[in-house]
Amino acid sequence: MKYHFGKVLKILFLLNFLTFLLPVTGMTAQQTGPIRVLNQFPIHMIFLTPRPHSPHAVSKDTFLSAVSFNYFSIYSNASSSSHSLLMDMEAMVLDFQPTYGLTDNLSFGARIPLVSMQDGFMDHPLEWFHRSFGLPNYGKERRPKDKFAYIIKKDGQAWFQARKGGLNLLDITLFTQLELIDFKPYFPTKVGLTYEAKIPGGGETHGFGSGAWDHGIFMPVKVSFSSINIYLMPGYIFIGTPEFKDSNITTRDIKSFFMGCEYLYSSNLSFLAQISSYTSPFEDTGIAKLDVASVELALGLRWAFTPHLSAEAAFCEDLTRSAPDFNLHLMMNLKIP
Repeated sequence: MKYHFGKVLKILFLLNFLTFLLPVTGMTAQQTGPIRVLNQFPIHMIFLTPRPHSPHAVSKDTFLSAVSFNYFSIYSNASSSSHSLLMDMEAMVLDFQPTYGLTDNLSFGARIPLVSMQDGFMDHPLEWFHRSFGLPNYGKERRPKDKFAYIIKKDGQAWFQARKGGLNLLDITLFTQLELIDFKPYFPTKVGLTYEAKIPGGGETHGFGSGAWDHGIFMPVKVSFSSINIYLMPGYIFIGTPEFKDSNITTRDIKSFFMGCEYLYSSNLSFLAQISSYTSPFEDTGIAKLDVASVELALGLRWAFTPHLSAEAAFCEDLTRSAPDFNLHLMMNLKIP
């Protein structure tokens, strides 16, 4: 399985590299919006977490197909009087996100994620990097190199039996997006409203789902200047109680806030910097990585090949230890017609 996983990675990187070599002749419009990347913290994958949105809905009778690829590495080993946590893995997440414009102001869509958790191959390079620049390695050197581990316990009882390898379905998210207010020509601001519902689809036995519904309401805002777009998005997520068979988990609702800045370098290229934050869905585990709010920085770019085809790429860095050590994000967007 490790061989096949590496082969899939090589093919995906090659396809994305070749995509950037395509000609941009005929580009007539700038495609904008925040980078639609999620915090890939493994245990947060069982919940609905905030995904950046633009206030723009997909146009009427238009179909937007997006496919994203994320690759991340994470290590954490901590315990408290009641809980223990060990995460040591690299993982790939594939997202399929079809969206359809019902009217010019209202669109519907879905997010269908697949994850493959693996031993990985980056422990030696990361240890060398940390040592070379005098950065902490957080005790990773005491673990076997490139060895998968994913265990969370409460009072000695595991939440689930983690499984590595394969492509595993996570819980599916359905969403609807409404353009609410456009303040032009008085002020260059547009406001939208997004509702998301996470429905059970992943297996809670192996930590790929919670077995419960989550619901989220978000208000994306876009403020436009000559070559700068500012994005804001407050949100609130109602968390359902996870239905793990052998463990009782206490959760709480999530409050979130997103802000980002997009610089329109040219008619087909923009650069973005954004920060996504949200409160922890867990209550009083005594482990900082589970209890503290998540704050993640993403730096990236978007390249529009034609008015119908674009790509985005980003490097994401954890600012609070409640996110992967790093995450590489790539996404392709195809609009029909």
